[in-house]
Amino acid sequence: MVEKGFVDALIATIGSCYGANSVTIRPNDSYTLGIPDVLCWRADGKCLAIEAKQISPLMPDPFHRGRRTGLMLKHPFMGPQISMLRRLDAVGVEAFGLIRMSTDVAFRIEPKDIPAKTGNFTYEDLRNYGRPICRRNGLWEIWRD
Repeated sequence: MVEKGFVDALIATIGSCYGANSVTIRPNDSYTLGIPDVLCWRADGKCLAIEAKQISPLMPDPFHRGRRTGLMLKHPFMGPQISMLRRLDAVGVEAFGLIRMSTDVAFRIEPKDIPAKTGNFTYEDLRNYGRPICRRNGLWEIWRD
C-alpha cells in the first residue's frame, strides 16, 4: 500500500524526536477495525493518534490546485476510523487525520472536520479545514507543542 511508507516516516519522526521517552505502535487494521495507523504515548503524558492518508499521485505543489477536481482521496476515511478519531479526541488524545499531498507537505485534519458521510475532501475543503504540516530534514512536524 502506498501509505505504508508515509506511516513508516511518521513512526521514524516520533522515534527521532522522542526515542526512549515514547512508545509508538502500528496497529493492524485487519484485526482492529477503526484503530488509527499510528498510536504514541509519550513519557510526558501526551498521547497521539494519527490516521494517515495519501493522495495519488502526489502533487508537485500542494498549495496550487492545478487540474485537481472532485474528491482527492482514493481511500477515504471510513466510518469506524472517523468515529475512533472523534472518541480519542474527546478524551484528550491528540487525534487527527494526516493527508499527504506532496513529498514534503501533508494537511492535518481535525476529527470534527472529517465529513462523516463521505470521509473525503475536495481540494478546497482540504485548504479550508487542513493545516499544513511540513517535513523538514526528513522529519514530519506533527506535534502541536
